[in-house]
Amino acid sequence: MATTKISKDGYKKPAPRWFRLTKKLLSLTLNTVITALLILGYTNDSLILLFIKLGESYLMNLFDTILSNGEEYVTPYSAPKDDEIKN
Repeated sequence: MATTKISKDGYKKPAPRWFRLTKKLLSLTLNTVITALLILGYTNDSLILLFIKLGESYLMNLFDTILSNGEEYVTPYSAPKDDEIKN
């Protein structure tokens, strides 16, 4: 079993792609459901719906930070040096 090195600065890097997609899908689905419920007249429960959305947002951001593994998912761009540019 391979071990991965956990970096102290890993939280500054993005979470894995599968989690970011899951987070986006869950958030969009929940927003749609809450909007539909409000349109259908469930305004008395709007405080509960707000707590559900805030809880989902908090948990997803918490897991996003925990799953950040310090990997770079794009290669950084480096500009060509002056001696590499030929006219």
